[in-house]
Formats: sequence, C-alpha cells, structure tokens
Amino acid sequence: TLNELLDFVEAYARSELKTEAQRSNAASVQFNIETKREADHPEYIDDGFTGGAAGPFELAILEIVNGRSLTPRVIIQSFDHRSLRAIREIDGDIRLAALTTGGETKVDVYAAYKFNIWSPNQRDVTAENINKAHEEGLLVIPWTVNEVADMQRLIDWGVDGIITDYPDRLL
Repeated sequence: TLNELLDFVEAYARSELKTEAQRSNAASVQFNIETKREADHPEYIDDGFTGGAAGPFELAILEIVNGRSLTPRVIIQSFDHRSLRAIREIDGDIRLAALTTGGETKVDVYAAYKFNIWSPNQRDVTAENINKAHEEGLLVIPWTVNEVADMQRLIDWGVDGIITDYPDRLL
C-alpha cells in the first residue's frame, strides 16, 4: 500500500546505517505517484469513477498525502487527466503532472486545468513545444529517457527534469 511504501522509505532514509547528512536529506525526498487510471479502461480501478468528482482512489491518495503533510514533496501524475482535474478541485496546492503519449501536446489545456507539469513521452518532445509549455507556466519532464544522447538533447532543449530507469547515466 502507499502507507507501507512511505513507512519503508522513512525507515530506510532514517536508518542508523546512514550518515547524518543522508538522514537530514531524507526530509527532501520527493514522491512521484502515478494514479494508473486509464479513461479507456475504467475496469483497471473499478471504483465507480466517472470523470467528474474525485473517486475513492483519488480521495485515498489525498488523505494519505495530506495526513502525512507530504504535499510539498509529492507530484501526482496520470494519463487520465480527468483524475488530475478531480484532484485539483479538492487540493489547489498539490503538484499535478499530465502524462501524455502519441503526440499529445495540448499544453494550453494543461495550464488551463492548473496542472503544473507536462510529462510527455520523450519521442514527442521538441524544443518548440518545450518553449510553448514554459510560456504556459508548465514544467516539462519527459519519460522514459534512458539513452545518454537523448538525455543530453532534452537538457540542451531546456527540459526541467527527466524520468529515467538509469539516473546514474546523468552523472
């Protein structure tokens, strides 16, 4: 569960085996939570969510995040932007990331919905649409960028972050 994961991270980060610096940095660990909702497959999370008000899944995430005072350290991301809009209606402060694929680049819409981040498939990113997203006030954090050449190209174009399976390749 999300609670168990957060408990594990806290225990690991605060372990006596860690240095004092590592333990003090534990308070800055960020959490990227993907809802895994898909508008085309509501059966994946079969909780009656219809795209309007937040469903039990969204409410449970917010209850845990807010109950642990983690809002400044959390980004909630989803391909189902209805889920993000429902969360925004309840919580104006939590950071939201619109995951996209298939060339979807409606950054003006994401900004109008008060999302904070556009997270496109890295193949859909251009220098031009990064600039447009920035003009709309959105951060751009593409996924899943695993090749060093792609990482460097995207950094040169001005992305704000990178989702990768190999963070050590950025060092």
